Amino acid sequence: MLTYKDNNLYSIDYEDIYFSIDDALSESRHVFLKGNRLPDRWSQQRTFVIAETGFGTGRNFLAAWHLWSCSKNTRPEILHYISIEKHPLDSSTLIDVHRRFPELAEYANKLQQNYPSYHQGFHRIWFESGKICLTLCFGDITEVLNNLEASVDVWFLDGFSPARNPEMWSESVMKGIGRLSNTDTTLATYTAAGVVKRRLEHAGFEVRRVQGHGQKKDMIIASMKRPAQYKNHAPWFTHKYKSHLDRTAVVIGAGIAGAQVAERLARRNWHVKIIEKATAVGGGASGTPLAVVSPRMTAQISLGERFSLQCYLYQLQQLEKLPCYSRDIIWTESGVLALAKDSRKAQQFLSITERLFPKELLQCVTSTQASNICGIKLQQSGIYYPKAGFVNSKKMIHSLIDSPRIELRNDEQVNRIHRCNDHWFLFNHRDEEIASASIVIIANGYDSTFSNLCPLATTPIAGQTSYLKASSASSKLNTVIQHDGYILPAVNGQHLLGSTYRRGEESKNLTELNNLENYQKLDNNLPHFTENVGKLTSAHHGTRVTTINRLPHVGPMFDEKALRQAYPTMLRRNYDSEQNSYVHEGLFVFTGLGSRGLTNAALCAEHLVSMILNEPSPFPKDIAHRLHPARDAIANLRQQPPVARK
Repeated sequence: MLTYKDNNLYSIDYEDIYFSIDDALSESRHVFLKGNRLPDRWSQQRTFVIAETGFGTGRNFLAAWHLWSCSKNTRPEILHYISIEKHPLDSSTLIDVHRRFPELAEYANKLQQNYPSYHQGFHRIWFESGKICLTLCFGDITEVLNNLEASVDVWFLDGFSPARNPEMWSESVMKGIGRLSNTDTTLATYTAAGVVKRRLEHAGFEVRRVQGHGQKKDMIIASMKRPAQYKNHAPWFTHKYKSHLDRTAVVIGAGIAGAQVAERLARRNWHVKIIEKATAVGGGASGTPLAVVSPRMTAQISLGERFSLQCYLYQLQQLEKLPCYSRDIIWTESGVLALAKDSRKAQQFLSITERLFPKELLQCVTSTQASNICGIKLQQSGIYYPKAGFVNSKKMIHSLIDSPRIELRNDEQVNRIHRCNDHWFLFNHRDEEIASASIVIIANGYDSTFSNLCPLATTPIAGQTSYLKASSASSKLNTVIQHDGYILPAVNGQHLLGSTYRRGEESKNLTELNNLENYQKLDNNLPHFTENVGKLTSAHHGTRVTTINRLPHVGPMFDEKALRQAYPTMLRRNYDSEQNSYVHEGLFVFTGLGSRGLTNAALCAEHLVSMILNEPSPFPKDIAHRLHPARDAIANLRQQPPVARK
């Protein structure tokens, strides 16, 4: 709980102020920026990672951002700022506090506009056209530190005082900080408590007391000197990738997966060539005319729901930052209404809404409220996602790859790839070399061309969408409705219906039978809607790819035989994961996006590029490991009885 005490923001729970109102900004600069020798520490670095315990009002982040902006000739290309916060402030409090720092108003306004309304999990937010990356980690500090995938250059320790909030300064927290640090990591904190000093030293830091800020006599600065050895409980998912000096990549596939990963690489100043076998982008499953953007919720908190929500919120952020001239023709924020089509679904929705999500994220609505929202009469209750909607898929792909650093080559199929001298070479069916690059990312959906390199457990799903000519009554629909399928508001006089779902089948042709199936699902759930509508025609067909756990494969291609041979060695306590040789160096896969590919692709691409460049992952470790292409092979190995030692 919060209040104001002597005009200072005060935590009733911890009986402590957030900052001194008189000199808060100078304190941030003295303790954290000067204490960590910034900006000298980040001079001439391509990427630099700051991590913070206690986001609070965001003051330290804003001060670091301001310093980065003023360091034009010596700043890193990308500044990652990771901040952990158990009790996030609401937006109105943040706005009120930021008024006290007029010097930082420009930065504070941008933070306020992008601050998450959903205060759980990880949130990745980009500023400065992809140069400043804020990863907000809402949750218990010990759990977050255990779930972070990062190598931190600088730490800001800024929780409430050790006497008021001992959990923030516990031995387990200091061990977590040590585990995420490297041999050059520095650290600064306003406190000079002896218990903090001892615990940091035990975690491998060399600690010094120096002059504190203002009237405070001492503060602590530290540098990592003796990194402790921590057992890696999942070394098979850990790999440090080579630094690719020429920054060249080939992406195979110009669907939404390929476009998103190409855009993420180009943002980091890579040169990317996309090779697509079709004559145009979005020739496969990504070619549906319009695609719904919405999360997949579950009755109880689950890893799948956390993954879906994080991807959904990140995709909304990307769509909101589209250039003004293209946003309206690509993105329609219509809202999405998921109907409770039976009692089981109604109970699931009730369980979801009992978890008190913010109204900006989702709302439980009655049939009357649902009718008012969507513009047509409904008999069912449901869940409404007000920020959701639909995109023009192909225009979205074109927008993503509209960069001078991205070259698209259509009507060309890769038949063979070969690695030589740290580069991959790609050949067509005539065995002519068509491209070469430091890395290759296979993002071509349901295509078995390279299955010999990495046999992944995937399942094809054939699907078809249909057009339904709108009537004067149906044209009143103004939001997406999800039932057994979905229907979109009329665009150019036609509703898009979807989608058939033929698990284990590959889509071959558009058929009238599939159109009738889409229509029948609509009629079963919205019988009055189908009255007086017009002609039913085919829209698009394609083959989606899904996986056993419904999560995509995002990560390195691997050699299953080499993994089996290396696995017993990986179980040893002193195993160095940098020795991992079971992956194909510089070869990655991005597939299995399933039915919500457009919703999930953006953050998965960000995760893949972060992995390739050894940057912090946007996902917590438990989700990142479930996306790794080797996850099923590892699960099978872990189920086998241990080999007896000789």
